[in-house]
Amino acid sequence: MRQHVSGFVAMLFSALAAPAFAQNATTVAGVVQSVDGANVNIKTADGTTMMVKLAAEAIVTQNKKVDFSAVKSGDYIAAAAVQQADGKIHAQELRIFPESMRGIGEGHRPMSQPNQTMTNATVAEVVGTAAGGVVKTKYPGGTTDIIVDPATPITEIVTIDRGEVKPGASVSMRATPGADGSLNARFVRVQ
Repeated sequence: MRQHVSGFVAMLFSALAAPAFAQNATTVAGVVQSVDGANVNIKTADGTTMMVKLAAEAIVTQNKKVDFSAVKSGDYIAAAAVQQADGKIHAQELRIFPESMRGIGEGHRPMSQPNQTMTNATVAEVVGTAAGGVVKTKYPGGTTDIIVDPATPITEIVTIDRGEVKPGASVSMRATPGADGSLNARFVRVQ
């Protein structure tokens, strides 16, 4: 389970990074030590301290656990899933994006593990009960039906105040190097 979640996060941050900088981007995750204006000092799991500058328009998000009934027609979602032997796609994790992230990474594609897929798409229809069912998605060039079992983790990505990036907060961000060598981020996830 941890492997697909890490892949999901990596795929999400890759989609969020500007295409021109995607190959030079690095994931910075850890605990905020201090904040000085736009500069955020983060202590990573290995004990390294890194400074990242947040863009003026940086989007700060947090994942809020929700149940299947929160998924609605018209929502923009991302689903990390596994294609079963019968061809059906079962979600391992599903996230509802805020409107500000509509279109990020749109489409259906394979992930690094065999039979794993990532679908970022608009919900066309939801069929099922509060516990689970099928999410029918649409994106340019196709549609995908995703089975969401009762045990599938579902979260809603909510935009939160930038002030939540403060000492003691656990954060994860995709940072790109600036011309001066500094690390810069446009998207921050507070855990």
